[in-house]
Amino acid sequence: MTQALEGVALHDAFLKNVENLKKGLPAARQQYITKILGQVSALAATEQGLSFLYDHIDEVIKAGFFLNSPWEDKDKLNPALVPGTLKSGEPNLSMELLNELRMLKWASEGDDDALDFVEHALVQSIDLVFQDFSEETRMAIGDASILRIRNLFNFILQKISLTGLLPMLTEELKLMAAQRPVVTRPIRDLIRLIHDRMPDSKEMQQDEKLGLFIRAVYHPVSGFDLPESYEEFEQVLSTLADDKLEAMARDFAYCLRETGLGNPHHAVFLEYAAKHKPALVPLSLGLDATGTAEFEKHRQFVCKLFGDIIDVPTAQAIFGLALTLENGLLSRQPVINGIQRLFSLKVHPEVDKILLRSRHGEKKINSRKLIIAAVFRILGQPLGVGQGNNPTCQAARGISMWSRHAPGKLLNMILTVAEHNNLEYMFEGKLLRSASLGEGLVGEIDLNLDPVSIVLVPHLDKVYNEMMRMAVLRGEDPHKFVNPALYGQWIHTGFKGVLDPLTQTIKDYPEFVRIFYNSFHPDYNGGHDMLYPNPVGIFITSSGGKLLGFHAVSMLRVSKFENGGVRVYFLNPNNEGRQNWGQGIKPTVFGFGEQPGESSLPFEQFLARVYAFHYNSIAYEAIEDDEVRKKLINKVEKLSRESWGKSYNWAL
Repeated sequence: MTQALEGVALHDAFLKNVENLKKGLPAARQQYITKILGQVSALAATEQGLSFLYDHIDEVIKAGFFLNSPWEDKDKLNPALVPGTLKSGEPNLSMELLNELRMLKWASEGDDDALDFVEHALVQSIDLVFQDFSEETRMAIGDASILRIRNLFNFILQKISLTGLLPMLTEELKLMAAQRPVVTRPIRDLIRLIHDRMPDSKEMQQDEKLGLFIRAVYHPVSGFDLPESYEEFEQVLSTLADDKLEAMARDFAYCLRETGLGNPHHAVFLEYAAKHKPALVPLSLGLDATGTAEFEKHRQFVCKLFGDIIDVPTAQAIFGLALTLENGLLSRQPVINGIQRLFSLKVHPEVDKILLRSRHGEKKINSRKLIIAAVFRILGQPLGVGQGNNPTCQAARGISMWSRHAPGKLLNMILTVAEHNNLEYMFEGKLLRSASLGEGLVGEIDLNLDPVSIVLVPHLDKVYNEMMRMAVLRGEDPHKFVNPALYGQWIHTGFKGVLDPLTQTIKDYPEFVRIFYNSFHPDYNGGHDMLYPNPVGIFITSSGGKLLGFHAVSMLRVSKFENGGVRVYFLNPNNEGRQNWGQGIKPTVFGFGEQPGESSLPFEQFLARVYAFHYNSIAYEAIEDDEVRKKLINKVEKLSRESWGKSYNWAL
């Protein structure tokens, strides 16, 4: 009874403040808005409160609540920003919550644009809608805010048809999986949503690729009902004839290679095969000739992995192991030695604690096993490394780069940090020890990362931040000095940036563009391919071309693509390569020759967002401009001036 009375009082107070906002003087406007937001926060804690807000959202709109705010013009709102806004806490959370209810109400009245916004906001917020929140997120925004976010999306899902979302969710799933990320939880959550909420959808049954994803997670073996109990499945395997086991191995391999998703039943099958039918292991991994030869060479070592390291909780490592074998990495002495050393690793208590937190306190998970299993994921999928919800793109691209070009170095770093909770770097004669440094760019790391990144990123972040601090007052972009020191000797010491660090003006931009063309474009650099990834700094811009900030990517290769011209292929550590940077500049992850994990853009579009890059200054040739080159330089400069360039002064 008391709660009901409190609810009525809160409803009355909310409506009174909305009316006061509508009639009140401009000077009192912010006071009423602040009161309304506080009441929204309280009401959103219950389903009944959200329903009340929805029923009265028209009154909120008519009172001018959204005027003079970033939410005023619905046509300028970006659904991709919704999850970040909700996670930023109050008062933005309540503002966004009211905006979603406003859009939902308009959608119910036949506004297709509003419905499109709500649907896209749901897709962009998949992790908030259906995924369990990590302890770190709970600490950052609090359980009360999490409750409001969950209530909001549950309310929206009751008002709109998920069937209408299926094409969008399916496309999102395909594009997420095309990048073959190391961390697959968001993909699995999306598959679970589609499977659980739309089991009878005709569209789902007709989409062959979607059906394959569902099969990979739930029933990878055709014509055979897998027991839910893994122990029972192991017993069943011992009763099957060889032809049945071989067919099962092929089915597991097909689902694994087509989707990039490991399956716990597959792990059980591999453990059984390794013990009793080793010839089925390469077949079940879908290995090519190189991978099969590598397996035979290291058969005893690989077979021991199943059960000891790769089992039900670490089944995703199956895919990474298959690719590791096909890349011949176990035949590289530093790699096999480094992995074998991990088996006797004594994990530092602090490292053990953070890994346990990342697994939500699972008591049966062994940290050493988590690290070793993750090593195969990183070695097999170097372009699938991501930064998660952390401002640590420079650390993620480093892990990716070392995995491809210096795996022995990477393994040594993993061993050192996992055992000593410390990482040492020399920077211009000074020894930097991560354990003795202050915080990096991120205070509390978001742990929705792979275990290798969880171990390394906090230390790399501290070292990088300290190097930048030491180099920032030199009158040049500090990345010129930090990148070669952080990543390794293959980073060219030649460096070009667009920003004058002292005046923050853009100087000699045509020369910047000219050097980039002459260094990397195959028509102007003698047709030479890149030898190593190039750590490139880019401006991130909105869909309207407005400057949002800076980002670190790895430029991987430049290649001509049929009907796509010359394109730059790059690693975007945020695992979200499909952004809209304005001016028609939309990186793609599929359809233009991208390898899994790559994003790509036409050469001039990529260059129009670059602010710094490294190049071989010794081999560089300053070729005289022809008319074609001048037009290209002018085109890139126009794109730059009309987007991020508006935020800076340009020197004549």
